Amino acid sequence: MYVYKPCNTKEVDIDVIFLTYNHEKYVAQALESILRQKTKYKYRIIVGEDASTDNTREIVQKYYKKYSDKITLILWKSNVGSIKNAYQLEKLCTAKYVTILEGDDYWTNSFKLEKQLSFLEKHNEFIGVAHNVRCVDEKGDLLHRDYGLYPIQEEHIYGKSQALNYRLVSHTSSIVYRNFWKIWNETQYDAYNQCCANGDLKVSIYLGLIGDIYYFRDIMSDHR
Repeated sequence: MYVYKPCNTKEVDIDVIFLTYNHEKYVAQALESILRQKTKYKYRIIVGEDASTDNTREIVQKYYKKYSDKITLILWKSNVGSIKNAYQLEKLCTAKYVTILEGDDYWTNSFKLEKQLSFLEKHNEFIGVAHNVRCVDEKGDLLHRDYGLYPIQEEHIYGKSQALNYRLVSHTSSIVYRNFWKIWNETQYDAYNQCCANGDLKVSIYLGLIGDIYYFRDIMSDHR
């Protein structure tokens, strides 16, 4: 089904779920944006490479060889799609916190994890934190419009009322949250993954129903 290459570091504070498929042009930038993080917190990047038809696999393998203390690698033998890929990576998350980055997006602030994790460590009343994102083209240039998906917002709290109205917190590249995956059993995983909503919306709604998310004004990632 897949080849599993574990990270040498076992105990970390946050797991970064990293989904990639045919991201040859972008995946190095995405990984570098994580590896450039300046933080006292330990992180692990759990990469799910979904049998790309370009050179994505070769690129992530080079990064694993160089950063085996920070990267866990899942190499699928055939393409399984983003839902199954994400499902497998979620089950590997054992850290206190989780965040998601896809291979064509990237973080733009090297203190992103430090700021978000420090906030959650000080504020147990919040289940997660998010921030603003830019929508960019394939070259990383700012688009003249974001199609209404992720408008720039001021600081606020996202909670149950927004979740019940099916509102997104923000783009997934912005959200850091307490790891609810590690306490789930197979029945809970299956029920969650059978929900037909896309991943962004499912995470937003679930988090909003069980807690509040603090939203920073900062712009700290780009979404292609």
